[in-house]
Amino acid sequence: MPSPAVASTSSRAFTCQRVARVNASIAIIVGALALVGWWLGIPAFTSLFMGLAPMKPNSAVSFLCTGLALQLILSGAKARPFGNIVANVLAAFGVLIGLATLIEHGSGLDLRLDDVLFHSTLATKNFLHPGRMAASTALGLLLLNGSLLLRNFEDYGRRALLELLSLLAVVIGLV
Repeated sequence: MPSPAVASTSSRAFTCQRVARVNASIAIIVGALALVGWWLGIPAFTSLFMGLAPMKPNSAVSFLCTGLALQLILSGAKARPFGNIVANVLAAFGVLIGLATLIEHGSGLDLRLDDVLFHSTLATKNFLHPGRMAASTALGLLLLNGSLLLRNFEDYGRRALLELLSLLAVVIGLV
C-alpha cells in the first residue's frame, strides 16, 4: 500500500492532469466556435460575452492548435511517434503565429497574417488591422506553445523554463 505522501502526490498529479484536459477542451471549443462564428457570420460565437471584442480568427486558430496539442500530449503523444509529431507541429504553429504577430506589433511591419482568414468580413471593420490579435494574446500563445514544445526535453533547466513560460502566460492572462 502506498504511503500517504505518495498517494497525495498521485492525487495531485491526477487533479492537475484533469484541469489541463478541461482547459485544453475549453480552448478547442472556444477556438472552433469563434471560427464557425466568423464563417457563418454569427457574432455571438466570435465573442465570449456580448459586448466584448470578438476573438480574431488568428487567435481562434491558435487556441484550437494549442488545445489540440495539449490534448494529444495528455493522451500520451510522447509514447506514439506520430502523435508527438502532430502535437509538436500544432505547438510550433502556435509559436509562429504568436511570434509573427508580435513582430507585426513591434515593428509596424504588416505580414498580412490578418488577411489570411475571413478577409472580406474583417475588411468591413473600421480598424487599422481588424484581424490582428492583441499583443498580449500573441505573447500568451507564444509562451504556452513554447512550453508545450519544451516538454520534449528531460533536463531540469528546460523543465524549469517550461514552468516559467507557462506561469508567465497565466500572469499575462490575468492582467
